[in-house]
Amino acid sequence: MRKFLADGPSRAAVSDTHGSAAGGSIWFGAMLSAMVVVGFAIRLHGLDTLSLWLDEAFSFHIATQPGLLALLNQVAIEDNHPPFYYVLLSGWLPVVGDSEFALRFVSVAAGTLSIPLIARLGASIFDRRVGLMAAALLAISPLSIWYSREARMYALVCLLAIASVVLFVRCQECWSVRTAVAYVVVSLLMLLTHYYGFFIFLFENIAFAVFPRRELGARRWIALQAAIAALFSPWLLAVTQQFQRSPHDYSLPISVLEVARKLNLTFSMGDALAPTVYLGQIGAGPAISLEPAQWGFLAVIVVGALWGAITAVVGARRGEGAETAPLRGWLGTRLRGEGAETAPLRRWLSARLRGEGGDTGESASHGRLPQAALPAQGVFLCLLYLVIAPVSSYLITIALSTNIRASERMYYIVVLPAYLLLLAFGVARLALAARMLGVLTLLFVFGTSAVVSADQSVSRGKEDFRSITSYIAERESTEETIVLNAEHIYPAFEYYYKGRLRWQRAEVGDEVATPAFLERVTHQKEGAWLVLSREELVDPQTIVRRWFDDHGLLLDERWYPGGRIRYYFLEPRPNYRAPDVPNKLQALFGGKIALTGYALPQTARTASQMKVRLYWHSLAKAPEDYRLVTYLQDGSGRIWSQIDRYPLIPHYATSRWSPGEYLTDSYLLPIPLGTPPGTYEVRVRLYSPESGNTIRPDGTGQEEVQIGRVVVLRAALGEIARTLKALPARSTYALNDDLSLLEWASSRTEAQAGEAVDVSLLWQARRRPVDRYDVVFQLLDASGAAVLETRRPVGATGYRTDAWDAGEVIKDYQSLLLSNQLPAGAYHLRARLASSTGDLSKTSVDLGAIRVSHPERSFASPMPEHPYEVDLGRTIVFLGYDVWPVRIAPGTKLRLSTYWRAWEQMNQSYTLFVHLLGEGNIVVAQQDDVPLKGTRPTTGWAVGETVRDEHELQIPPDAAPGDYRLEMGFYDPRTGERLAVLDTGPRASENAILVREPIIVVPPE
Repeated sequence: MRKFLADGPSRAAVSDTHGSAAGGSIWFGAMLSAMVVVGFAIRLHGLDTLSLWLDEAFSFHIATQPGLLALLNQVAIEDNHPPFYYVLLSGWLPVVGDSEFALRFVSVAAGTLSIPLIARLGASIFDRRVGLMAAALLAISPLSIWYSREARMYALVCLLAIASVVLFVRCQECWSVRTAVAYVVVSLLMLLTHYYGFFIFLFENIAFAVFPRRELGARRWIALQAAIAALFSPWLLAVTQQFQRSPHDYSLPISVLEVARKLNLTFSMGDALAPTVYLGQIGAGPAISLEPAQWGFLAVIVVGALWGAITAVVGARRGEGAETAPLRGWLGTRLRGEGAETAPLRRWLSARLRGEGGDTGESASHGRLPQAALPAQGVFLCLLYLVIAPVSSYLITIALSTNIRASERMYYIVVLPAYLLLLAFGVARLALAARMLGVLTLLFVFGTSAVVSADQSVSRGKEDFRSITSYIAERESTEETIVLNAEHIYPAFEYYYKGRLRWQRAEVGDEVATPAFLERVTHQKEGAWLVLSREELVDPQTIVRRWFDDHGLLLDERWYPGGRIRYYFLEPRPNYRAPDVPNKLQALFGGKIALTGYALPQTARTASQMKVRLYWHSLAKAPEDYRLVTYLQDGSGRIWSQIDRYPLIPHYATSRWSPGEYLTDSYLLPIPLGTPPGTYEVRVRLYSPESGNTIRPDGTGQEEVQIGRVVVLRAALGEIARTLKALPARSTYALNDDLSLLEWASSRTEAQAGEAVDVSLLWQARRRPVDRYDVVFQLLDASGAAVLETRRPVGATGYRTDAWDAGEVIKDYQSLLLSNQLPAGAYHLRARLASSTGDLSKTSVDLGAIRVSHPERSFASPMPEHPYEVDLGRTIVFLGYDVWPVRIAPGTKLRLSTYWRAWEQMNQSYTLFVHLLGEGNIVVAQQDDVPLKGTRPTTGWAVGETVRDEHELQIPPDAAPGDYRLEMGFYDPRTGERLAVLDTGPRASENAILVREPIIVVPPE
């Protein structure tokens, strides 16, 4: 390029002064290689983290057309871009697959290859330091990084634009047929990749006319341009078709200055919102937007440009011998205001137009520019490179009144290299003026770019059709359909959707045709998934959504970036026709709601979701909106999963059900990662959210209804890997060759002596274990001595380690009982593995700190208002109770205190229940809890200790006036088994105390 700008100085004269030429080349190559590696790593990291957005999915749609002719035809019909990127992608995908990673890797490669090319271009125009700096800036450029990670043509056209300019310069410096052919091919591919490549083509022609040339004459140049035009001409018909599809009444909404401002922001900060830096805690400290930093980038460019201009002027005024005559003569006349004296410049331009290089007849050197003018020439070349595209696109838009995306900032990625070269030159000039100033400028430019790029990788998202389709696929059933209310989203939906349903693109037309279409596609369907995107553009009258609102019941709605899902149950409302129920049962709740049946899968896998369907029948108006809890419970009573929700949906909950109406309730019950394989019960419970009371099934005395059983199978290894990837970052501890501990959680960090500390452990088999391992818990005091040691089997639910497969993940729940005699203080809980032979693992895991305290104890005999002495299983003695008021109105609270004494030391934490019984011993109010709201479990009671507990019972607002009775007792929460009543006094049964004194419910005033 230096030869292109000036024939005079040799390469030795203008080379960098960093040792020998060989040493400089090694240094240059090493630095450039490091930048390429860094740029490649940044672009490759997390490449498939985000979903493909609409345009990326469209790239896949075009690239997978059957055959080249079909692809070209589809581009001409559906797209407004040239076809080369799609052709390249169509050849790439059959080789590497159609994953998101494979789709985007073409852009990664293009963005990475642009780094050494811009270094080559910068070294040619300015020097190697500027080239390296420009390469470093491109490596961390937010704009380049973003579009190098997107399955679109922008990174590729940027690469081809740089390559075209490099080859253009090479043709000027050293003509050869090989270089000329390469220039024609690269320029043609650039034009066939993006139409904004034409502005690079235009820039090169203007640069050819303005700057001196040595090897390339006008005839050769015209021949090259003619070859490019001839090779591009077969696509002109498609260009015409694409142009005719665009409206021709468009006017730009912004000025050319606003376009320039946005371009400066885009090239410095990327085309997303500039990030905000918080000084202090996020959301608490002062916030500073980085957007004003764009003006700092512009200032560096302006300083570099002025520096180059001043250098040229000063060099011209000082005089540099005969070889400066043309420029010095022209500058001299300009400085003296003697506009008529333009002979030197005229002779030089005449020689250019005749294609004679710089020889005008006066001297062979008259066609050369002085060395002092080279920076100015380089700056002018880059400025020309930078401004041609935005100015030309703006003028074309005005002239043709058509939208060629003159305000679309990512289209201008073709001139990003020029911006970065000017920025690098400005930094280099400032460093030459003052080293510290150069260092500070360098830190500012690179630091800002790095911060913006890092923020972009974390906070900038894309339309998430991956989540939209997976949400539907996980919940769909064969009696449903899918309707896309947006023509433009079908490529993205088609790429991601792997479900079983047939999906339809909504034909949004008038108020007659659209409902007819929807009637047809939803005929005899139980439900429909409506996928919406940019509804204000594709269906501004909301014809489709209004039809579904009128013909179905909205049961679910989810919002995602770029779209939302609405699930409609298409059963008519209200429905008085009994549905076909696969599994019948009859559970009546309060005489108002009946659960008539259910549907469950026979099997389900760990780390998935299981579809549950309940069939309800409304018998009478419910007084409030009840909530439904669904449990997945093993044989020991441990709950592995639960979901608490309103039946159907909140805005059509139980109080709105019409008497006689039948309702079908479908939902998903998650089966968490780590759930051991085995048979589980699915149970449901209905309760009042206002009082917290369970709505017991009539005549059963039970709180829950078992609706069926399901066999949980092992998770597939791929699903395990995906689920683990979604978990927060964690440390994994390999305790031996067979097992690793992935995560753990303790139920408490503070406990009282006698309480149990529950610990959950998530294990993964590193290989298939052949031994049955135990976990050994040690409670260590401040000196590190073990004051308590407990050994428990890993897989205490019965799924022992010798049954695990390699890679399988199992959650294990353990309970560590803190002895009553344990001294108060701070302890650490550690765990290690023990084999069946007793060998302990060398590695142990610190599960966290536990502070142990002692409760205040009382051994005095209480004096309750209603004294009793009832023995419960030779374990606990009931001493009596206080109650107020004994006459109570519906809708109010009954308060009472109960008194108990520990008969013996207990190793089991029992739950205390207090029930208010109505006619027929039906429970109308209750409270079940660990004593003193969970703070005094029975394991912490000392022998002979007296414990007083407080209770509140909410009397139902519809409770009938009359006498009610209290019953109470204890039960094992794991099995539900109650402590037996051993005395012969009043009792409700053998396992509950029934007190003598009635509670009188009086009519409301």
